[in-house]
Amino acid sequence: MENGRSSTHSVKVRRPLIVRAVFAMALLLAAPVSIFALPSYADVQKKLPDLWSARFPVPLQSSVSDPGKRGTLYCLIDGRPAYYFNFAATVDRPIRDGEELKTKTKRTMEIWVQYLPGVNRYEIYLERIDRLPGTGKRWMK
Repeated sequence: MENGRSSTHSVKVRRPLIVRAVFAMALLLAAPVSIFALPSYADVQKKLPDLWSARFPVPLQSSVSDPGKRGTLYCLIDGRPAYYFNFAATVDRPIRDGEELKTKTKRTMEIWVQYLPGVNRYEIYLERIDRLPGTGKRWMK
């Protein structure tokens, strides 16, 4: 009788785990593919002016996507995937002339847009590639 109870009890414990696993797999298969798709450079470039203006007071004049033609940089941040998109951005250099701001020259700089797919968040970094957050960096085409 003890053996009958333990086998019945183990089935009761295993059944919810199996049901949960099957439900999770069905949910993943039924979810739209766009949840798992990465944005393209064109998508990120469309968002770049809004991301830039939310953080910096100088307007973004122009941007060139993937200037090195290396693709997207993948890494892990706290065990979660993160993706970096590289841009060459041109901005005005404002100079104060009395109480007015004048633009004398333009400056081109390298910027990185970080995309975190789990939270669907974008962030701008003005760092060198070796100073970007994340580990296990590798290029993806």
